Amino acid sequence: MRNKHPGYCYCCKKWVARGEGRVETFCGRSRVIHIECSQNKSQERGSVTIAPKPFVKSVSVGNV
Repeated sequence: MRNKHPGYCYCCKKWVARGEGRVETFCGRSRVIHIECSQNKSQERGSVTIAPKPFVKSVSVGNV
């Protein structure tokens, strides 16, 4: 989502004017990042996929 309010980019620490960046939520607070910084950040990460945790069926130990 584009930013409605100006602020400093948390990545490069430069000023982001209204509508020139995006808003991200982190720890319950909003922070602003340049579109270019956001794209560079995602390219640096590459295409990393996170595998879901395997399903483990719970076993009761009571009446065996």
